[in-house]
Amino acid sequence: MNYCMKCEHVFEGESECPFCGSKKVRAPQNEDLCFLTEKGSMWSEMLSDVLMQNGVKFLKRGNLGAGLATMVGRVLESDRFYVTYEDYAAACEIVSELFSGESGEPVENADETEA
Repeated sequence: MNYCMKCEHVFEGESECPFCGSKKVRAPQNEDLCFLTEKGSMWSEMLSDVLMQNGVKFLKRGNLGAGLATMVGRVLESDRFYVTYEDYAAACEIVSELFSGESGEPVENADETEA
């Protein structure tokens, strides 16, 4: 695993970040803040709740900022989630379970979608 010090993504086996092209990569350390996912406001609140319920500490950053989000409305806002590398694997599993549908929305009846 590698960690990009510029965009905070975690990725496998390359000496250049596939997300931003930076060559400032190194092995991740437990305290590194790692980009997890970006979700719109409705899914963001749900993900926040589930991460808290599972004891995963996270940082949530809005893309628009508080002032612009207030002017245009929270509906247009999306949040970027970051977790420490120590919690990254557990957080990825949670995101994968919640958002396994192609549309990025939670799968309500997983049994029906697997058939």
